[in-house]
Amino acid sequence: MRCLALAKKLKATDAEIYFVCRDYPGNMCDLVELAGYRAVRLPVTPVLKPGGSSSHSSGRSISEEEDASETLSAFPWSVSCDWIVVDHYGLGARWETVMRPKTKHIMVIDDLAGRKHDCDLLLDQNLSAREENYRPLVPSSCTLLLGPSFALLRDEFECPDSRCGQDFNEVNILINFGSSDPTGDTLKAIKAVKSCSRPGWRVEIVAGASCPDFQTIQQVCNEEPTFHFHGQIKNMAALMKSCDLAVGGGGVSALERCALGLPSIVVAVANNQIAACEALAAASAIEYVGTSDNVSAAHIQKSLLNMINDPLRRTTLARNGRRLVDGKGSLRVAMEIERGLYGIKK
Repeated sequence: MRCLALAKKLKATDAEIYFVCRDYPGNMCDLVELAGYRAVRLPVTPVLKPGGSSSHSSGRSISEEEDASETLSAFPWSVSCDWIVVDHYGLGARWETVMRPKTKHIMVIDDLAGRKHDCDLLLDQNLSAREENYRPLVPSSCTLLLGPSFALLRDEFECPDSRCGQDFNEVNILINFGSSDPTGDTLKAIKAVKSCSRPGWRVEIVAGASCPDFQTIQQVCNEEPTFHFHGQIKNMAALMKSCDLAVGGGGVSALERCALGLPSIVVAVANNQIAACEALAAASAIEYVGTSDNVSAAHIQKSLLNMINDPLRRTTLARNGRRLVDGKGSLRVAMEIERGLYGIKK
């Protein structure tokens, strides 16, 4: 989704854009093509793992160099391209070095700071990103784009109306832990909201068909008249704007909520979200309750009650979130790509 957000800004400059993806079940190639881009599909058997090693379903390993070779074979390389944008935890300098002869520039999207890159531009859109962590991993000439001012968000998250000072007598609460929610945090949040729900409240719940608790969540929503289920969302920003408080995961969704000034209680559902969540919490932009394996429904309930009874806290979170994330990051990154293409110095 963040690559699609960037692609839209680049397309406005008449760029010709291709996506290269593995054709796994649940991939987003159809969405890419619906958005007007060509999706080049790689074979489904190799599974790249962080660190540059991967395996086929047959057990045969595949290296970054082999993956790069498959990419070169699948792509319609009539001429060298101007930029390759890499967004993959399993790819690093070895893959990028193989691709160098076919491109003028390479951009990497990363948030781990745990592997070397052969790139001209590196983006880490998290507030926790630090130059000292990335500088030893990239060439000295590489430009670093660090922090949520470069967050690759879609247009609908840009310049929303302020949400500060909401009346909580009648409140809409959003629960969203992504489409799959393998950690089961949606049910924890549902239990927490039910335990402190008041008349007039409305609860919007987002979960995809790949969520292990999908049927249970649907059943809860069928039994609770104020709970409303959303299986497929075409405009998440509009749903967020209709809500006054959110409970959800970290990652890009936390930045989206910040951009909309939507106060949120956040659970880190993956290890690579922890540092970013801690940084946002230190900036008083989110209410961070901890990692999924350490957070219970009771923890979320306590945080909900505190937030409901503290309008100043909600206002502070909304204000600071919008101050950090203005929704214009995709445009800024596209402008950096344009500068690199034409050799324009800042």
